[in-house]
Amino acid sequence: MIVVLRKFGDGIMAKTLADIINGDQGGFELRIGYYLELKHTCMGCYPAIIADQKRTIVVIEKDLLKDVATHLTPRRSVISSGIFYVHLTTMEACAISGYDLEEKMKREVFYVLSRAEYDRLTASGTNPFSWAPGLVGDDMSPAELQETLRIAAEKANV
Repeated sequence: MIVVLRKFGDGIMAKTLADIINGDQGGFELRIGYYLELKHTCMGCYPAIIADQKRTIVVIEKDLLKDVATHLTPRRSVISSGIFYVHLTTMEACAISGYDLEEKMKREVFYVLSRAEYDRLTASGTNPFSWAPGLVGDDMSPAELQETLRIAAEKANV
């Protein structure tokens, strides 16, 4: 996720969930956020991302995921959801799920994908979306498999 530093309320810099909760929460509301992730039986999450930003796509308008999905290689996937604090003007958000309060409070703020941002990203006709790399499966395109192997080799210094 991308760390977002943006002023809100009385000029507090929202960087983590703790900043939102301990500061002026003006503009932040609890919302259900939705995201697409590959369906598998392994550990981990392999979500749909904005490729050049390596940013997980989270939306508060569930129908927007249908439009995002048209840009993704068809793979076995599921729609997952969570509860987020979302600033409806700036589209900054932070997940509030989980058990460990200390870890939760350190969660970083990120952007939720809005319809306006989706329109801007897709206006050029290029595909800005992809699946997060790492999960190999028989439903991958050859290009996705090559990219996953390239990233793995790079990380392993091969």
